Amino acid sequence: MLELDLENLDVSFDDEFLKNEKLTWLPWVGVNFQTTTVRTLVLGESTYNWNPSSQTVQDRIKKNNHLRLVHQNNAIKFKAKSEYTRNFERAVFNNKKVTPLMAKQLWHSVVYHNLVLRCMKDVKARPKYDDYLVGWPETFKLFELLSVEQCICYGLEDKKIKAFKEAATLCGYEFKVQKFSKIGKYTPKIISLTINNKLIKIAFIRHPSSFFSWKNWAVFMKNTPVFV
Repeated sequence: MLELDLENLDVSFDDEFLKNEKLTWLPWVGVNFQTTTVRTLVLGESTYNWNPSSQTVQDRIKKNNHLRLVHQNNAIKFKAKSEYTRNFERAVFNNKKVTPLMAKQLWHSVVYHNLVLRCMKDVKARPKYDDYLVGWPETFKLFELLSVEQCICYGLEDKKIKAFKEAATLCGYEFKVQKFSKIGKYTPKIISLTINNKLIKIAFIRHPSSFFSWKNWAVFMKNTPVFV
């Protein structure tokens, strides 16, 4: 059974996380997160029930450390193909060959959380608008709790950004959307969100899975106000 290696994590926020019953899984908080110059939250999309016939998998999904175990396996342990983690790391470091040491350096310094708070039934399922609408307010709460200053969000779907706008408006938060030049077919955006007089910059990038042009996105991340 895969065990969680606590040397990679800061668990000092766990008591506060556990007070929020809407957080299905505990966010990944890197062990060096609180000492970074700029506090960054990397916002993934969802987790999947990759083996519905396996009781072991079903039991893991039900545990509140499931997201942390998945992230450890994909981002730290280098045991899976994990295109979405390797491609994001390549864009951050602008380097095709990311070593395990470089990966640890990154994931030890950030928070990783998924916007969608339920497990997709299989690898082909996609989140619905309501999944995003439910997920954003809980992400806003994490911004406050963790004193997040910037966020990098995987995915540029219209419904994800529309849900953000609806959720922020319902919460009474001010925000401003800035669009940038297209990268291929995709238009990156940065939303400046104000929560209790604190500004958080959220960069929306193409999901770094298949067909992610990490070289081009590395340029965007280097030349815009949001970077890791």
